[in-house]
Amino acid sequence: MEPTSQRIRSELPSGDPTLLNKVAWSRRWSDRNASIDFAAKARDAASKGTGRRSRVQNGLALGTLAWHAAWRGNLDEAMGHCLSAETFLSERENAEARAKVYAILGKVHLAHNRFDLSDCSLERGFWLLRDMPEADVNEALVELLLTRAYVQRNTGERARSGITLGRAQEICNESMAPVVGFWTAKWLLFDGDAEAARQHSVTTFEAANEQSNRIILPHLYGVIGACDARLGRREEAVASLEKGMALAEEGGDHLIICLIHSFYAQIEKQRGDLQAAKSHLEAAMRIAKELGHAFERKRIALQLADLLEELKEYKKAVQQHKLAWRLQNETRVN
Repeated sequence: MEPTSQRIRSELPSGDPTLLNKVAWSRRWSDRNASIDFAAKARDAASKGTGRRSRVQNGLALGTLAWHAAWRGNLDEAMGHCLSAETFLSERENAEARAKVYAILGKVHLAHNRFDLSDCSLERGFWLLRDMPEADVNEALVELLLTRAYVQRNTGERARSGITLGRAQEICNESMAPVVGFWTAKWLLFDGDAEAARQHSVTTFEAANEQSNRIILPHLYGVIGACDARLGRREEAVASLEKGMALAEEGGDHLIICLIHSFYAQIEKQRGDLQAAKSHLEAAMRIAKELGHAFERKRIALQLADLLEELKEYKKAVQQHKLAWRLQNETRVN
């Protein structure tokens, strides 16, 4: 499986923020750099104007920039853009755009272990879309559903989480299908069905590649690699992880780089090279700490604690357990 690119170059008038924003949003999956560039130009053009239209276009540009920051794992940047976007976008007049912002905020709060704030953001987003046709607000609605399903899964509501994910699968349009497919595959993997997760990942990869969805490809490579590792196909696993890491580093996807390191650690542990596994988990922990991603730090701390115990580094293992306990105690659900 090799990703293909269908990047289209175009020049747009620098003074038309509406057109720039439309192109920025439409290219967000296929050409991150172009999307960010167009959003920045739209924001610059809108900032020079006055009135309601300029304010709305400024808010839309910030929403696109927040979306990219969230996918890269840059939580502070995503939060900052979201809060700024809220000042430009009226809930009454820009309901869909505000719902997209609330979906992003839901992800950011979740990463900070604030499930309570995440749920509040999601509730507000759903409320704004309550009377709008699903087809007209598909992207915002699916983003909200996926994040809600993730919150439910990690707060003990696994059955409800599955129903929510199923709803996202049911209504998602073509552009959102690869994202829904990725989360479905990832949950199959976490539930222990590596074979089904791999099959679903490969099918989703093909669809994403056909759409030139460059954002989701490294995530899918990571899941495929993790599945192969679980199934004892280590060489195939390493090959997929290497491809995923290359794409992630190229795109500055810090969060998936963190996750791929943890997948590498599993492979090295299978090989019996505990020191190599330790190095990968420590690299993952450094990235998660730099991102301020408390949710991932807790997960990695528990993995690292178990590994350090195997290495008989008991004092360091206790430190990791204490970190995981502290992060768990800081988690807010209600």
